[in-house]
Amino acid sequence: AYVEPLQENLLTCKPVELIVIRDALLPHRDGLKNNLWSIVTDSDAKREQRLRAACALATFDPGNSQWTATGEYLAGELVLQNPLVLLTWLDALRPVRAELLEPLSAVFLDQQRAESERTLAMSALLDFAADKPEVLANLLTQSDQEHFAIIFPALETHRKAAIALLEVEVNKRIADTATEDQKEVFARIQANAAVALLKLGQEDKVWLLLKHSPDPRARSYFTHWIGPLGGDPQTLLGRLNTEQDVSIRLALLLALGEFSEEQLPKQERQPVIDKLLATYEQEANPGLHAAAEWLLRQWGAAKQLKAIDTRLQVNDVKLRQGDDKRQWYVTTEGHTMVILDADIFLMGSPDSEPDRGSSETLHRRSIGRKFAISSKEVTQTQFRAFRDANPNIFLSLNIEEDDSKTNDSPQVSVNWHHAAAYCNWLSKQEKIPRAQWCYLPNTNGIFAAGMKPAPNYLSRTGYRLPSEAEWEFACRAGSVTTRYYGQTTALLSKYAWHHENSEKRSWPVGRLKPNDFGLFDMHGNVYEWCHERHGSYAVSANNQPVADAPKAEKSEKTEVVQSSRSRSSNGGSFSFRKEFSLNPQSRVVRGGSFYDQTSKVRSADRSGLQPVNRVTVIGFRPTRTYP
Repeated sequence: AYVEPLQENLLTCKPVELIVIRDALLPHRDGLKNNLWSIVTDSDAKREQRLRAACALATFDPGNSQWTATGEYLAGELVLQNPLVLLTWLDALRPVRAELLEPLSAVFLDQQRAESERTLAMSALLDFAADKPEVLANLLTQSDQEHFAIIFPALETHRKAAIALLEVEVNKRIADTATEDQKEVFARIQANAAVALLKLGQEDKVWLLLKHSPDPRARSYFTHWIGPLGGDPQTLLGRLNTEQDVSIRLALLLALGEFSEEQLPKQERQPVIDKLLATYEQEANPGLHAAAEWLLRQWGAAKQLKAIDTRLQVNDVKLRQGDDKRQWYVTTEGHTMVILDADIFLMGSPDSEPDRGSSETLHRRSIGRKFAISSKEVTQTQFRAFRDANPNIFLSLNIEEDDSKTNDSPQVSVNWHHAAAYCNWLSKQEKIPRAQWCYLPNTNGIFAAGMKPAPNYLSRTGYRLPSEAEWEFACRAGSVTTRYYGQTTALLSKYAWHHENSEKRSWPVGRLKPNDFGLFDMHGNVYEWCHERHGSYAVSANNQPVADAPKAEKSEKTEVVQSSRSRSSNGGSFSFRKEFSLNPQSRVVRGGSFYDQTSKVRSADRSGLQPVNRVTVIGFRPTRTYP
């Protein structure tokens, strides 16, 4: 007589009453199962009744084949419940937990779901999969930082199994045919697995992930996540003392900069600073030199860096007389020049690259020479010395600096002609013979419309603007991904000043992370003038590399097509990019700027501007063919 009232109460009871009522009905389960299943499978039934019916059936009929089809519904329902009573529902559904693991994992991994729903899914999984390390490892490797910290202790209880599972992930290789999205997911999984292994004391299984490769995504994720995810900085410092591979040492330095002062206090940093200053001064590799610079700036050693730079300044005569093995040097004007031996590389972007432009045709390009390129953009201080030495050039110009707040910010509002003139002046300052200078004034003896590059300028050793191929080779630093650190825009603010982090102004050069060649601000801050005019990329037959050779110079127009201060009305981009189709006289500018959306801040992105124009988002960095 009490069965029917109890069944009615079961479907409407409070969560705390469910287990008592269910157990009271257990002897009568055979007569109740069909009715309860009809409620669970009825999508029009009341939500609270369907959930309670399922909770009873988990005990009454756990072996029923209908659980497979019901799992997705139940997972979706559980993550909508009050967190305070979630444990009650989980206790009731525990007999069928195996059927709920996959649908709950799908909810947790769905970035489009509400954070509250993903958190409840994670809580349910940590309960249901507490004895299943393979499930926990899968969750951990695909989690974000906040969830990683919660899942890791659960996986840590299965230490031996966890190490084996995580090691498999770190050692996996992804197919060449994988999509860009698949490569991103794969890289995040590998980085999470590597951090977890490090926290489990298995650091020797991790270091090879930090070695430079053409696709550096996993490496970049690891260097940014190891600090926030609670890694031990002493482990990295210990490896830094013994590691021989330069690219791994570089990654270790970039990773150390992600630890807070709480994790790595000042008193523990000081002995490291002393060693890093020696690395900065003596290291032959420019990438490691730059990584040391970046970390030392993070740790407040800027004055010591400046003193070392001053001590190392050398002009071209002294440079040629020395036998320095360093692949970088500091000019008398304070430019750190990185020496690169450039051969064949992939230039442009594949069709699969997000935001690619139609002029970015992917092709093999051969540079075939050594060149030196400044590690940073020319600053206001450096350009001011040139202006002061050449007042006649600038009598009629107002070089605006309103978007550059400090003397060590990049010089902007400089047109292509004045950037070229600066390069000649720099050659003079560095005591390079005039016969090696790269630019000739026009017939009036000035650097303006009508000026030309010197014959065979790519063979001359004077300073000049980089060829477009040199610029992209230097920016990529051996990578084939959208950006020199990978693809994701989530990390872009660590490397580039752009629309989302710049406050719509340029910033002091060299403050964000460098690439593996030791170059700063190749992405963002300001666009940079390149030497040649814009044109379609040449494509050779039989996939042979295209030579980076001087192009014929056409007569130059003097029309100012675009005001130097004009911006688009939506606050995002400058309209000078349209000149690619409107005016073949445009000179190439590269790198994106502080004012640009992320779509323009890519290694392959190409833009252009009339050489006479001065725009507050364009600067430059000097280059030279290295003897």
